[in-house]
Amino acid sequence: MVGAVLKFTGDLPNIINSLLKIFDFEQKCIDIKYWESYGDNGTLDFNEFDNLSSIQIVNELINEENEIYPEFAEIFIRNKSSLKADIETYNDFINSEYDLSLIIIDRRNIEICSKKHEYLNEIIEKFSECNLENKKIKLLENINLNAKLKCWRQKTDINIYD
Repeated sequence: MVGAVLKFTGDLPNIINSLLKIFDFEQKCIDIKYWESYGDNGTLDFNEFDNLSSIQIVNELINEENEIYPEFAEIFIRNKSSLKADIETYNDFINSEYDLSLIIIDRRNIEICSKKHEYLNEIIEKFSECNLENKKIKLLENINLNAKLKCWRQKTDINIYD
């Protein structure tokens, strides 16, 4: 298993906190490549993600119980000692130093790619525990290397479940 698509209805005050609290953020960084949200009550404006450090992002998303409602987001997790990279496709992700990608599309669809099975299993377990309605999990054994890891794609683009 290299990926999963999580679908649901309803809202959580901070779904990212619920899914990513499995990581030790003393060792990991969060890079936001794209973000649109609404109704957040945190102290940071994630819509201005270019101006935020990974430490600020972690403190707001993970360490605090803020209400944060990402509608569209592209989030990547890596070790602190590794380098940022531009990710367009699954092949870019595989060849990068990122461990996990989390793409949120229209708030209730989350596409996850992971290089470590244990991360994916733990996130799926956390998702199963979330108080959400109509939860669906589609596990992915293979992902096309040309699949776009973007929350905004053309209809002709390959997605991770094609």
